[in-house]
Amino acid sequence: MTIPTSIISKPGLDIAHQRIHEGNHFFVHRIATGINIANPKYFLIIPPRVQSDGSIIEMHIIFETVTDIGGTLGFFENPTVTSNGTELTIINNNRRSSTSSLCQIFENPIVTNDGTSLFEERAGTTTSGAELGEFERNDEEIILHQLDTYILKFTPLANNANITMEINWYDNRPSAPIPIP
Repeated sequence: MTIPTSIISKPGLDIAHQRIHEGNHFFVHRIATGINIANPKYFLIIPPRVQSDGSIIEMHIIFETVTDIGGTLGFFENPTVTSNGTELTIINNNRRSSTSSLCQIFENPIVTNDGTSLFEERAGTTTSGAELGEFERNDEEIILHQLDTYILKFTPLANNANITMEINWYDNRPSAPIPIP
């Protein structure tokens, strides 16, 4: 069988997918109910710090919130936090891998100042939901700075909102160089 040259393309490499196979791709998935305007929902993200050998582990992140009531989703850098909240269990996308994530994610931190706004999106209404976030890997992925902290903040447009939050990322570890096709 001969393949027509008109349909042959250059090989490509999906780095995020490669990181899954390497065991360096992770996610956190949470459902939160009864969120009120006066008490927004927060998630604290602490990226991997500089390693003892001086290496830097980059955290390439995307996030998505689905809500039944419209609202605003914000992503902030260097918030003021007086309590980290409850640490969440991080799942490795490669269920055969024993690699653990080097970052930490917390739910319900106590935040006294949101910090610098990097992303804010408002969608939906007081009676209809929305999908919010940076969920396009190739266009909207954010690489976090290893010395900073970050928060995701959801504020509903009406009380008693329910959300599903998904945060997923891959680590760019020195032990996992980008393969050459």
